[in-house]
Amino acid sequence: MSCPALAVTPPHAAVPSNFRIMAANLNGFASPVKLNAVRGTIMREAPHVFVLGETKSSAPVSGEFSVPEYQLFDAPGVSTGSRHKGKWGLLVGIKQSSLTVARSFTPPHLLGRVLVCDLILPNSCGHTIQHRVIALYAPWDPGGDEPDTPEFFWSAIADLCLESPFGFSLIGDFNAIYNAEESLSPLASSPSMRNQPAYTQFLHRSGAVDAWSSRPDRSCQRDWTFKSFSATTGHHAILDCLVVSQERLGSTVLVPRDNPRQPLIPPPVPVSDYNPRSYYPRRSERYRTSQFAQTVDQRLDKDILGVAPAEIGGEDDYTRLYHAYSQVLQDAACQHFQRPQRTSPTTPAVTNPTI
Repeated sequence: MSCPALAVTPPHAAVPSNFRIMAANLNGFASPVKLNAVRGTIMREAPHVFVLGETKSSAPVSGEFSVPEYQLFDAPGVSTGSRHKGKWGLLVGIKQSSLTVARSFTPPHLLGRVLVCDLILPNSCGHTIQHRVIALYAPWDPGGDEPDTPEFFWSAIADLCLESPFGFSLIGDFNAIYNAEESLSPLASSPSMRNQPAYTQFLHRSGAVDAWSSRPDRSCQRDWTFKSFSATTGHHAILDCLVVSQERLGSTVLVPRDNPRQPLIPPPVPVSDYNPRSYYPRRSERYRTSQFAQTVDQRLDKDILGVAPAEIGGEDDYTRLYHAYSQVLQDAACQHFQRPQRTSPTTPAVTNPTI
């Protein structure tokens, strides 16, 4: 999963205060731990727009990811034939208290890869201006079949930029680098290197500016947004990017979240020797969670709230209440969740004829 890129992109001389965009490649939308961490990051950073790429779902995922004060837009991935599984996919959130969405659409030849939002922003003079945000997930394989090739993709993106009557921003996983300094791979045959010409041609044709190019101190060792664990030496690259229109640009500040110091996802919890009491329900068994919560509420009303002290008077009161709550949770979990099967050790049969 990539770290987010945050940007300040005022599209006019009379600018709104700090128009901020955040993007992250989720590499799947199934992990509750990952989604909670991303939701916490969004609420902490409070961007005007956030883009979550590679949901890997052919169905809309906005119903599974609620964020207060944001209007959500789906660009479902292309189905792979399996149930609800898909390639690519995007989820875009627009802050309702700050922006108005005049139009949102996905071109039919860019399904699962692009979501365009034409926004109305207030400026510092009390008027409104329009700005186009293009969320995208670019092709990775330079040898793919058309229309899923970098050349076709970036040509189509240039058309979306050139037809926009106002300023634009592009953000997401570009799967391409601006120059060789943004990749640790020494191979000219690596996909990010081979995708560079198509991306460079897009910048020339659209007249847009790659925001990373404004940071001469950028380093793929420090600012990487992609890390390949399959490569022998560890391939780091800057693939999550921000592009803005040049003629309407006031100033742009790219604020990456340095991977070593501020990871988006917290480090994994060390493995515990404590055996789990129950399994977290599968997606097809979500009803178990609702039934568990209902049982807990009923038990608390019946067994706890009526006899619990109005105030905790000391350690003894706290200990009794703690154990009572724990017992309610354990009983409800045993009733609704599946439990690990404990296999008892078997004694091998004696086969020696002399015994």
